Amino acid sequence: MVEPAGAGQRLRRARPPRSAKEMKQRAIIIILALVIFSIISSIFPFYTLKAYHSDTTASHKYWTQWPFGIKTNYIYGESAFEAFLKENIDEPIDYQWVSSRGTKKNIYGAVLVRAHGRPNGLLGYQSEFFDVWIEHTQEDQIISFYETLKNGTPEDVELAISGFFEQSNLLINKHWQNQPE
Repeated sequence: MVEPAGAGQRLRRARPPRSAKEMKQRAIIIILALVIFSIISSIFPFYTLKAYHSDTTASHKYWTQWPFGIKTNYIYGESAFEAFLKENIDEPIDYQWVSSRGTKKNIYGAVLVRAHGRPNGLLGYQSEFFDVWIEHTQEDQIISFYETLKNGTPEDVELAISGFFEQSNLLINKHWQNQPE
């Protein structure tokens, strides 16, 4: 059946109505495609939450890594220790970034893989430990601590971090005891 054409219109043929069998086949194909898509998208990572911690400055950086290298939600947290080093040493800072989070997630946000490096013990300390410690410690001791973090053996680094924690913990306790109520 041919429909009459108006001025400037092409001839169109009317489609015969689809059969029930064709409709059923199309519905099955669409359902199968959706099932396959949902299975595949739940198995493969869609994005990665990344975080790095500097073993020598206790600074951190976070971002979301998407396909094709796109980065979003970038956050950089400069520690008081890094700020002190920028002002008081002449050489460039050796950050020694270590992965502290590499969580891969699928399109639905479910965790598929967790992977990270082995950051040193500074990762667990809050910034107030550094604030108080830097305020009450001599410059040469702070720079010596940085040099140990940068060049020391793992045992020396852990010993230096332990000493830092003890000293900063005492300073924080003393600080809170001197606060008026």
